[in-house]
Amino acid sequence: MEEGIVAWEIIGFGGYLILLSVFDIRTRRIPGIWLLAGGGAVFLSMGIRLWENPGGWRMLLIGWGLGALPGIVLLLLSLATGVLGAGDGCLLIMIGILAEARQSLAIVAWSFLLAGIYAGGLLLLRKAGRKQSFPFVPFIAAAYWIQLVLPLCGSCWQMISAASGGGD
Repeated sequence: MEEGIVAWEIIGFGGYLILLSVFDIRTRRIPGIWLLAGGGAVFLSMGIRLWENPGGWRMLLIGWGLGALPGIVLLLLSLATGVLGAGDGCLLIMIGILAEARQSLAIVAWSFLLAGIYAGGLLLLRKAGRKQSFPFVPFIAAAYWIQLVLPLCGSCWQMISAASGGGD
């Protein structure tokens, strides 16, 4: 049952990121109420995990802290420099809590890689200058789907295929 809950958390948060991507593309802002809702869902998830594993709370807290570390660093950078939005850092903190530290780092790396490719394309096509800003949440969402959701869907497909007796 725990694996099913985790799968729905991953897929549900992926949908949430797509919704926030639309907001970010249209308005270049993430509504605070949506960040609060996402944070509430993450805290609910944390509570469920603590409830299911009462003896391992120390390891859970360490894992959440390490997973959230890239988001915390980016949030502090955004507050200090204003280069990234604070909402982007908050989202990466939420992702870090839901995912483990290694996956959280991979999502940050994928986000910056995809955003860099996009920015490079804009520069090459002379559609933007070096100081031009663009929404970052769509790249976070794409990285999240690449790192967490698509592999989950692949393993679900393999389980369905094996259960039906097909697929070698």
